Amino acid sequence: MTNQSRFNSKSPLLSEYQEPLIRHLHVSAEDVCDEKLLEFNPVFSPTNTTTNSNKTFSLSQVLKFVLTFLSDDSGEPRHIYRGLSTIFFLGAALGLILPNNYSFKLQGFWYPHFSSIIGYTYFTAWSISFYPQLLLNFRKKNTKGLSVDFCYMNVLGFLCYAIFNVSMYYSKNLQQQYAIRHNLQPIKVAPNDVAFAIHALLLSMVWVLQIWHYDGKNNPIKRPSTITLVCIASILVTCVTYALLILVVHHFGHDGNYYGLNWLDYMYTLANFKVFITFVKYCPQVILNARRKSTQGWNIWNILLDFTGGILSVTQLVLDCWNTHDWSGITGYPAKFLLGCVSILFE
Repeated sequence: MTNQSRFNSKSPLLSEYQEPLIRHLHVSAEDVCDEKLLEFNPVFSPTNTTTNSNKTFSLSQVLKFVLTFLSDDSGEPRHIYRGLSTIFFLGAALGLILPNNYSFKLQGFWYPHFSSIIGYTYFTAWSISFYPQLLLNFRKKNTKGLSVDFCYMNVLGFLCYAIFNVSMYYSKNLQQQYAIRHNLQPIKVAPNDVAFAIHALLLSMVWVLQIWHYDGKNNPIKRPSTITLVCIASILVTCVTYALLILVVHHFGHDGNYYGLNWLDYMYTLANFKVFITFVKYCPQVILNARRKSTQGWNIWNILLDFTGGILSVTQLVLDCWNTHDWSGITGYPAKFLLGCVSILFE
């Protein structure tokens, strides 16, 4: 047999391995997470593997387990179980590694760790909830099924929430004002609240950028409605005007506490705006789904992770108040409690 005939494409030796080899070379990142590939592709099959393919198989299994919620939107129960299991594992790991909420005067040895685990688990769930939709838009190269009004309102809402959390967590002046007003109790803004608010603001902006990139800023279908623009403009004007009044009053040495012209009440106003926006921002998405009679284009993990984060957020706040026998954590920080309740209600 000549060398030419030995390597001929019709050779039985070559044809036996040609097709699986070609399939292996064309495996995409999405296919790696597809269980059908593991079942039918000889290269990835656990019964027909060499040492190298065993490593590939193990890696693909790990990726499939950990990244299910980032690559799948089918809603299969086994994928939901794997995705939520990963969320709880990551949250528990972060809660044990990162600092606990000792500033809340939590009682007991184990409870601060338990509270931290709950907090970072809801932070993980709510934070990761932004990525499946982002990746879905990227794969489709369009944002069909995603309400543009929802996205614009989301940016403004998380802008208010980020300013509130960052200010209340880092400003000693605001913390003193809060303690005076609430029987010397510390405000229950945790580090995971700050991290989530900033992260959510950035990812919300990426959603809007995807709308501009894939569907165009001047696309009539992807323009925010007049009601949304009026609502956003009204909130922005109110916030700017309120801040200017506080600066003017303090500049002339007047006490603005009687009129509510102080930074603590300003932060409460921002938090209330966030709650209001959260309540109304889901309405355009619900209406869009009803008009289309479909949720295609709206990733199911938006619902699952938002619902999970809402339950855990409310649970942490209630348990912290119960542990410290101080329910001003809810009355003095209603934004976190109401945000969790609204998320549970709409999901």
